[in-house]
Amino acid sequence: MDDQLNRCKNDIRDQHLHRQLFTYPLLTNSQRTTLEQLIHQRKVHLDVYEEFIMFEQRILHQFLPVNFDELEKKHCSKFLLAMHRSSVQTSEKGNFGSFGNFNYRVHGSFGNFCNFLFRKSEHTSCIVDRTLVDVRIQRRNIIKRGKRSLLNLYYVAYEYKMNDCEQQYQQLFNEFEIGFTAGTVTSEIDGLSFIDAIKAYIIHYTKRILYDIYQKIKHFREILNQRYQRSSSAKKMVGASPEVTIELLSNPFKPEELEYLSLGESYIRPNQSILRPEKHRESQLQKEMKDIKDKIKKQLTNYCRREPPKAMMIKYSELLENRLRQRFMTPISFADHIRAQREFTLVKSIRRKLLSKQLILRVCDKSGGLHIGAKSNYETKAAQYHEDTKAYVELTCNPLMEIFTNVTNALNALKNSKQLSVKEYNRMMPKVDSVKLSYMYFNPKPHKVSHRASYMCNVS
Repeated sequence: MDDQLNRCKNDIRDQHLHRQLFTYPLLTNSQRTTLEQLIHQRKVHLDVYEEFIMFEQRILHQFLPVNFDELEKKHCSKFLLAMHRSSVQTSEKGNFGSFGNFNYRVHGSFGNFCNFLFRKSEHTSCIVDRTLVDVRIQRRNIIKRGKRSLLNLYYVAYEYKMNDCEQQYQQLFNEFEIGFTAGTVTSEIDGLSFIDAIKAYIIHYTKRILYDIYQKIKHFREILNQRYQRSSSAKKMVGASPEVTIELLSNPFKPEELEYLSLGESYIRPNQSILRPEKHRESQLQKEMKDIKDKIKKQLTNYCRREPPKAMMIKYSELLENRLRQRFMTPISFADHIRAQREFTLVKSIRRKLLSKQLILRVCDKSGGLHIGAKSNYETKAAQYHEDTKAYVELTCNPLMEIFTNVTNALNALKNSKQLSVKEYNRMMPKVDSVKLSYMYFNPKPHKVSHRASYMCNVS
């Protein structure tokens, strides 16, 4: 009701300003025509902006325009043709015996091609299974890069069109302002000069059109959600948004679980601690308070070289407790509670599947997305890296406590002989609950074309 009332007021105000401008007594026919061109140019600019906003909504809801899907369909035939040529060349070298009889229609679907490989893998070695995974990932990465390149072209085109419309508007307005001030006697409309009245009308007109655009976007967003839920083909298409890279023959995760993992670090999650019992939240609050207070006190003592004032620490503790109680104890809305419960259930389901299927979830090297791979693949890669580099030796026992004891004894000896000050001793003394040995881990790099060898070794 309030929206309709505000819209009615805006329409009345817009009509009043429009009537005052075009009934201005000193306005000539040529100036009236130029004023109409100004309003039309602003309308064109806002139409381009509306198209751009709708295009962004399609990206957010993973329902891209038809030409993006055509890119994927056309690419599939070319990709299968390239895979056919590659397999023929490989079979001629004798690396994959059963691929020599590869006689597949290139214009078939990619799913049929994968099924063909899967049937062949029952009679060949595990290399064919690995090849199938590599083919899927390579095809998906190529299509995703193509769609993102096309998205960048669309963004550049929209930016160019909007900048061009703005330049044309400013040029028309400057010409109109120069011609009007040079050829007429100035007078006022509602206390404003005629030029200022035009600016006020354009601003009001822009706000009204933007309000209508945002109302259309709400309805357009609902339509996109409905179409995406009803369309089975749209869910199978490769999207341009960041998503989880799955390096598995069979995918054990549900679509909603993969969608949750694809949200990324910028996603603002609801307060899931509200789902815990009050006693648990209270203990967590006290633990957070103690940890923060100890760190603040230590930092102030190190930099100021004296104990912080008790009165200020008490006041800080009260403010900190109030903030933490707002974070942990304040009830949330019913919609946020349902959302937190749903996401908490998804997280537990993902963890359970990762543990039962012996899968590893890691952050990719450069893309920032997530990668799901089998534990056996990482073990194979680690063994191959050991064999190739000869730089690491697998330990038969954990020497951590022996190293920790030797370091502490050496530091104590230096302190007792006064070769080490107390301040340096405290800074160098390791903590038993935080020390750990260096270990080797791999970051997957699915953005590489040769994904089979695309793992980056790190030592921490």
